[in-house]
Amino acid sequence: MKRSFHTGKIEEAGTHFENLTGLFGGRRKASRLSSSLSKRRLTEQAKADVEESQDAIDDFKTQLAELESQRQQIISEIQDKWGKVVGSSSEVTVVPKKSDVFITLFGVAWMPHYMIRTAAETIEIPAFGAQ
Repeated sequence: MKRSFHTGKIEEAGTHFENLTGLFGGRRKASRLSSSLSKRRLTEQAKADVEESQDAIDDFKTQLAELESQRQQIISEIQDKWGKVVGSSSEVTVVPKKSDVFITLFGVAWMPHYMIRTAAETIEIPAFGAQ
């Protein structure tokens, strides 16, 4: 960006020089003066835009730092809370009773397989599905 500002200022200075040397140019003089003023205005506008962008970036960096601080604080609070919960847990033994068991579905399944006996061992191979 510095390069474009520098180039713009050189062009602006050149136009000013032409304006000063061509005082008796008539109509061309007014055109050059207008061009010079336009370039000056555009240069100032670009500089203001850059400064505004830099201010916005600084604001965003500040907001980001604040959010990061809040995030770290929340993480710390969560870790403290759940650390206490884990530390305060206790083991309770529950003995099931037959009267507390309810069967809603019962079935029998059959899965065929082959039994292969060799001299050293017996191998069980499923008849379907497994490879």
